[in-house]
Amino acid sequence: MDATPLFTEFYSVLVVTYAICGWTFAATMGLSDVGWVEAGFDAELFMGPLYGHSTVAFLPQTASFSYWEGGLRLTIAGVSTHALMRLEGDGLGWLVGMSSEAGDCDLSALARFNLTEEGAVQTPACTTCFSGAWFEAAVSFGCLDPIRATLAFTEFGFDGFALGVEDVPLAGIAWLLFDLELLFDDGVHGKSLSVTPHLRLGDDLCFILYTDLLGTDTLIEGVKLYGLELYYAWDGVYISNLTVFDTSDPYGLVEDPYWEVLCVGSVNDSCGGGEYTFAACTFFDASSTRLFDWGMTTIEAAVGVGSHVLLSGRVRITASGIEEACFGLGISW
Repeated sequence: MDATPLFTEFYSVLVVTYAICGWTFAATMGLSDVGWVEAGFDAELFMGPLYGHSTVAFLPQTASFSYWEGGLRLTIAGVSTHALMRLEGDGLGWLVGMSSEAGDCDLSALARFNLTEEGAVQTPACTTCFSGAWFEAAVSFGCLDPIRATLAFTEFGFDGFALGVEDVPLAGIAWLLFDLELLFDDGVHGKSLSVTPHLRLGDDLCFILYTDLLGTDTLIEGVKLYGLELYYAWDGVYISNLTVFDTSDPYGLVEDPYWEVLCVGSVNDSCGGGEYTFAACTFFDASSTRLFDWGMTTIEAAVGVGSHVLLSGRVRITASGIEEACFGLGISW
């Protein structure tokens, strides 16, 4: 007898919000097939030039505290200052920053204390330990809009000074652009110049080309075409076809070994007053021996009942039969 359960995964989240006098409070509770997995409380404040937020999260399964994070931002006369604090276990980290616009010049600065670039507390031993800082100025200069200058420091000292500009056009070739960055650091390179060419083909066509330039820095050896996507929509119904010529593409268009995806879908108002969406996609497998190289089909649908209830479902079908069936219910009030 097959002991594999039909019901393999469950997740439900309840979010209750209450707004009053510029404040919005929220409580979140998450349940899954393994039990109570999420609990947290949030607060947001919008009051003229002042914005604040606070989040506290718990780990219900271990009945323990996870983290607290709070921040404030004050904007007056085009100058914005902000501060953030984060508490994890016994460690506390914080940062302060500012930004401003002065004509064609944008200025910003940030300093971190016992806080990583990703926003995590570094160590519980030192709350005021300097972690890093950076300063940036962006200035419009002729056709170069903008030129960015960035100065960075870490707890070990100078970390680099960079001058950069994006989307520099090549005369006579509007679809070929360059990103340039001149970097000075304290490492073995001292000074380095990086040149990154890229294409701008526009978005006014019914097809999309996924391409990449071949070469190194200033040497362009060719253009590689990774994929081609066709898209057409009419009266709430759309059809798209994506063909991938190289599954090692940097865009992550489809998962290997699929090389083509054909989709038909619709977005319309449902009879219940909400929105109705439907999409059926067929994936073709280059290694398949079945008719037309068929590999997999997915069907997704969602129906809104009024503005408070959402019913959704998803089915995945392969040569082995129905491999996945998901059903969801969303309620908001």
